[in-house]
Amino acid sequence: MSHYKKIVITGASTGLGKQLAMEFAKRDHAEIWLIARSQDKLDAVVGEIASWGGIGHAIPCDVTQLDDLEIACEKIWTESGGVDLVVANAGWSGNMRYPGEKNWSIARTVVDLNLRGSILTLEYFAQKMIGEEIKGHLVGVSSVAGFRGLPKSTVYSATKAGLISYLEALRISVSAYGILVTDIRPGFVKTPLTDANHFPMPFILELEDAGNRMYRAIINQRKRFTFPKRMAFVGTILRNLPNFLFDWIGAKAAQPFNKGKFGN
Repeated sequence: MSHYKKIVITGASTGLGKQLAMEFAKRDHAEIWLIARSQDKLDAVVGEIASWGGIGHAIPCDVTQLDDLEIACEKIWTESGGVDLVVANAGWSGNMRYPGEKNWSIARTVVDLNLRGSILTLEYFAQKMIGEEIKGHLVGVSSVAGFRGLPKSTVYSATKAGLISYLEALRISVSAYGILVTDIRPGFVKTPLTDANHFPMPFILELEDAGNRMYRAIINQRKRFTFPKRMAFVGTILRNLPNFLFDWIGAKAAQPFNKGKFGN
């Protein structure tokens, strides 16, 4: 059981965000503010949270709409009187190929959602925690895809790499105020997003298993947590490959995508 009682989670209507909310509801009976676009899906999650003894609040918001995001964050802070844990989880892979007529719009959405939305969510609550002298915990969900640029995940990899760097800098910047920062880097997890993938996903985890691992990483106040371990090992190898070798492997891997075998 953790000491976190007032929690914010973005991307909370499905996938990892929803599963993490269930973990805190079951184990801690926490009060959780849930941000996502779908009111209906959020209402269903609120009902599940209540069944486990927690309290859920549905905050329908598209985090790519920055004015709406700020209003949602202000609403949460006012209602809660101050939260002690924020998880910026909302994200989208936005599979791309070359040539690709949809790449422009996909890239714009992925950057707005994965990078701008996550950073601005954490920045808002970081400033509030500092101002109110709350020794809270800020969590960003990046990815092993941020270790190197991956075929078909060009912009996704870039946003996750950017988020990894941001979280590292944020952790150092707010440490003097007693605020913790955790960077969670999942590999493949069975979610509605990965259900649409038509390519090999090594070491893929069940959603409940992944949510449990994330929960334990947060309550143990890990600075960085990459999982599963085998995927962390693969990511480390890729990150340290000589450029010429990585480029050769990457070019081979990109061929099926660029020929349209797997599509957008």
